[in-house]
Amino acid sequence: MTITLPGFGFLIVSRIVLAIGGGVFVIGAKTVAAKLAAPGRQAANQSACAGKPEYV
Repeated sequence: MTITLPGFGFLIVSRIVLAIGGGVFVIGAKTVAAKLAAPGRQAANQSACAGKPEYV
């Protein structure tokens, strides 16, 4: 999407839109991971969403 845009302003706007989408997804994923985890394991499951699955 960012390659086909005609100017720098459009590039910045597209990056903002992509960042908002990514932020919403990560917060949703961490919320679901915490709700599904056993008591005392919420932080470990949230770390799996951050790319550290060795702690799960």
